[in-house]
Amino acid sequence: MFALGANDKTGQVSPQKHAYAAMNEPATPVDGHVGPRRSAAVWFATAGGIGLIPFAPGTWGSILGIPLAWGIAAVPNPWLAAAVLVGVAAVCVPICVRAIRDLGGPHDPSCIVVDEVVGTAATLFMFDVTQPATVIAGFLLFRLFDITKPTPVREIERLPHAWGVMADDLLAALYANVSLRALTFLATWYFASEAATG
Repeated sequence: MFALGANDKTGQVSPQKHAYAAMNEPATPVDGHVGPRRSAAVWFATAGGIGLIPFAPGTWGSILGIPLAWGIAAVPNPWLAAAVLVGVAAVCVPICVRAIRDLGGPHDPSCIVVDEVVGTAATLFMFDVTQPATVIAGFLLFRLFDITKPTPVREIERLPHAWGVMADDLLAALYANVSLRALTFLATWYFASEAATG
């Protein structure tokens, strides 16, 4: 268990420490909803508590997106697989709304990582996820775009009612997906050229 004190440099409590403290407060009803300890929304939005890891919670959440990508890839019909991905993302939005409310935290607290889970799965959508190199490249590309937030990812993050929580990661996933397709094309072309001239 880590300390719940303030950040040494800023004097402010980190998001993970705030969320950890909130989830361990007594679960008293407030304004008609139960406290964080009994909140299924907080448990789901933090991916079963993975988001409370005090270092790189988004990276850990992104790793959990790989099994989700495997599951979606197992759906035989690509349109049905797309519907499953969209459905999961849509369900996560109201859950994030409730989790943010129960935590009493900022608009997009870093302990909420279910958006990274879905983002990784979206990055790897319609790829051969049995190939380790593809999965690793997709994971790294998604983390790159999710962290750097190129335009308009950062702007879309400001959408209200937790839409921004999910939308910015899906847009980052789109950047990563397209980039991964370009890299796959270039790698295929390169190795085909080498084989032809070899």
